[in-house]
Amino acid sequence: MFNEFHNYLTLTPGFEITKQEDNTISFSYKNYQFLFIYDNTDPYYFRLILPNITNVASLKGSVDDIINDYNSKFKVSKIIKVGDSLWVSVEQFIYTKDKLSELFGRLVNLLAIVVDDFRREHLNL
Repeated sequence: MFNEFHNYLTLTPGFEITKQEDNTISFSYKNYQFLFIYDNTDPYYFRLILPNITNVASLKGSVDDIINDYNSKFKVSKIIKVGDSLWVSVEQFIYTKDKLSELFGRLVNLLAIVVDDFRREHLNL
């Protein structure tokens, strides 16, 4: 899956690989910094992450309630608290390579939609 995603990034306009190591690719797209994480022990699984979408100190209200609301609203993604910041991710198991590039594009755009919505709702951006 790592090679397929790397090829997708290099062949699709708008993506820029910023760092690559072992099983992780950092890349930028539309002013966002993403992580693609692949596990060699499971060739069918990968995770896409938008780290550090905000610092929890900038939020008004219960962080747990905000996270639960978003995890219910956007069921395919997951917001988690990592230290003092929030991250949003999507995890997938892929058993066929049919339409893989369409899936990659949809997942990247989905994460951007979640963050855009989050920023409008909770950060007034």
